[in-house]
Amino acid sequence: MESLSGFEDKLSYCISGHSGDSARHLLVDYDHPPQNRKERYKVLSKMVAFSQYCMSGDHTVEAAKSSIQNMAKIQSEDDKFVFLFSDANFVCN
Repeated sequence: MESLSGFEDKLSYCISGHSGDSARHLLVDYDHPPQNRKERYKVLSKMVAFSQYCMSGDHTVEAAKSSIQNMAKIQSEDDKFVFLFSDANFVCN
């Protein structure tokens, strides 16, 4: 968020997380980025709270699928990206 600050007229982004409770917790919606450091700190605080107080379980794959589907719905000629950060242990057989 810090590095994207000042580029709101050129970039639109969304930040969501997942937990054992849900595959999607919306933290920052498209075209509504945090406007200052205090608002960005609130987003980070929510991320920490989800990791501390969520039920056990993993929705990593569902979260990735949901993010890709949401991104596909956006009508744009520009490039679109989904970045997935996870501590999940993926095993391929």
